[in-house]
Amino acid sequence: MFRKRVKFGSGKIEKMKKQFLVSIIITLLFSHFSLSGFSQNWLPLNVQQRSNFSFGDSIISYTAWVDSTKIIDSDSVYYLNRTIIRCENCTLPFCVSAIYLNAQPSLLTSLFFIKSDTIHFINSNKNYHYTLNLKSLAGVSFVFDSTNNITAKLFQSTDSLFWNSFDSVKIYMLSNSDTIILSKNHGLLKFPTFDSHKHITLIGVEGVDEGILTPKFSDFFSFNLGDKFEYRTEAGIRWVDLDLIEQITINSNLSQGDTISYGITKKTIRYIWLYNNIYDTVYTYINDTLTFIKQDYLYLDKYVGESLNYQQCGLTHKPIYLTKTNSFNCISKTFDYDQFIDISSDTIHETGCPSDITGCLSRYYNTTYGVNVGFIHMDSSEITMQVYDKYRYKNLTAAEIKGITYGVFTPDSLFLSEVPDSNNASIKLTVFPNPVTNYLTVETPQKSEIQILNIEGQIIKSFVDAEKHITIDVSDFAKGLYFIKVKTENGVAVEKFVKE
Repeated sequence: MFRKRVKFGSGKIEKMKKQFLVSIIITLLFSHFSLSGFSQNWLPLNVQQRSNFSFGDSIISYTAWVDSTKIIDSDSVYYLNRTIIRCENCTLPFCVSAIYLNAQPSLLTSLFFIKSDTIHFINSNKNYHYTLNLKSLAGVSFVFDSTNNITAKLFQSTDSLFWNSFDSVKIYMLSNSDTIILSKNHGLLKFPTFDSHKHITLIGVEGVDEGILTPKFSDFFSFNLGDKFEYRTEAGIRWVDLDLIEQITINSNLSQGDTISYGITKKTIRYIWLYNNIYDTVYTYINDTLTFIKQDYLYLDKYVGESLNYQQCGLTHKPIYLTKTNSFNCISKTFDYDQFIDISSDTIHETGCPSDITGCLSRYYNTTYGVNVGFIHMDSSEITMQVYDKYRYKNLTAAEIKGITYGVFTPDSLFLSEVPDSNNASIKLTVFPNPVTNYLTVETPQKSEIQILNIEGQIIKSFVDAEKHITIDVSDFAKGLYFIKVKTENGVAVEKFVKE
C-alpha cells in the first residue's frame, strides 16, 4: 500500500519553520531558567542562598554558603565560607587558655565541584576527598572515601515535600552505615560529620525564607506593650564596687526605620560599696526612652559560625553561635572576644599574659541577646596586673513577656513608688543612731507614712500616720542592712541604716 504524497505550498512551509523556531526558543529559555534559577541541578549548596544546618534539633549549628567560584580545567569549583573552630586536642602552651584554628571549613567541606556527573568534596585542611556519583544506579556501589575505604550506593530516588514545594531526592547509604540525602534544588539535606560522628541536617534556607532562619537585629528587640524587664549589674575597680538594679516597663513603641525605640518607665536602685561596706544608696523613678540603633548592633545580623573579623590591639572575635536560653524560653545569639590573642596564619591563641601584646590591656568580653527578650548577659573584665583591675557583669534576672513571668522581680516596695514631682521640695529625713543596736529615731518635717524594709524588699514594720519625731524599737531585728521609706504629701524619701 502506497502512502499518498502531500504537497505543501511555500506559505505552509514558512509557517512550519516559524513554529519549529518558536519551540526551539521556548526549550532554550526553559533550560536557561532551569539552570539559573528554578533548578540548581544537584549542587550540594544553592549558590545563590545561605543554608542553615543543625545537629538534629531546631537550633542552627552553622550556616554555609558559596563564598566564591573559580573555573579550573573547565570545571566550576565552588569555595565555601570559612570560620574559626576551637581545637579540642591542641597542647596548650604557658599562659594560653585555648587555641582556635583559623580559616576552617564550616563542618562541611572547603570546596566542591562536579565532574563527569560526580560531586567531589575536598577539605584541604583535613586532607579528605569524597565523591558522590549522581548517575549511579540503585544498589550499585562506588567509592566514596578511598582513604578510609568507604563505599556508597544509591538506595532510593524519590520526590519529597520541602517547605511548600516538591523536590527530587537521592538517598545514599554508606558502607559504614552513614546516610547522605541530596535534593535537586535544596542541596544537601543530610550529611555525616565523620570527626564528631554526627549528622548535619538542613533546617532552613536564607533568602527564600524557608524553614528556620537566623534571627536578626529586629527580632531581638521586638517587645510588646506591657513587657517588663529587670537587670542586675555588678561592677568594680580597686576598692569601689557598684550594685545596680534596673526595672523597665514598655509603655509605647516609637520605632522608625532601622531605629527601634520604646517609651519606658525605669526604676533603679544603686548601691555603692566602699571597702566591702555600703557607702551610699541612690533611687530613681523616671519616664525615659529605650533606643536600639542597627549600626550599633551589626553583630546581631551575623550568621552562625561567622566571625566579626575585628582586629585591634590583638582583638579577634570568636564565631557567633546560637543557643536555647531556657530561663527565658528563647533562642539567643552570643559573641565574645579575648583581647590577648596571638594571631598567626593558621591558629589563634587566647593568652593571659599582658606582655604578649605591647601597649594593650588584657580584656575579655562576652554578650548574649535573646529573641523578643533583648539583652540577657554581659561579662567583661580588664586585667592590668595591678590592684585596680576592672570588672563588670550585667544579667537579665527577670522578665514578663506577653503576660508570662520568668525569674523573680525585686519587690515594688523596695523601689520608689512613683515618678518624683520636680515641683515638690525634697523631704528632709533624719535617721539616727546609725548603726543602731536597740532604738532608732526618725525625724521628718511633717506626719508621714513610714516603712522599714530589709535588703530583699520585705516590709518589716510600718506606721500609717507617724509623728514628725518617732522612736522605733529594732532590738529584735537581725543584724544587717535595712531601709527607711518615708512618704508624705511632698514626695518619697528613702534612707538606709545598719542594725548591729
